[in-house]
Amino acid sequence: MMMKIKQSCLKINLCALSSDQARREMQMNMNRLINMGLRMLMRKGTEIAAHRGKRHEDMTPEERAQAKTAQQTARKAQKGMRAARRFMR
Repeated sequence: MMMKIKQSCLKINLCALSSDQARREMQMNMNRLINMGLRMLMRKGTEIAAHRGKRHEDMTPEERAQAKTAQQTARKAQKGMRAARRFMR
């Protein structure tokens, strides 16, 4: 009895590829997932750093304004880094 494997989430049928090609495809998928996770952590880390570990409700209006400017500065720095990476290609 053969089991039917549904591979709707993959763009390429890994069973039809050679072992090297399948390994490379799986490696690319893992790299994609790792990079996505790192981006999420970096985004959350800049938010925590801007808020200095405090919740929004626990901050004074001055601290909120300072956290907002820190987040804007971090976003500008990230955009600058992206532009520099694009330019250096």
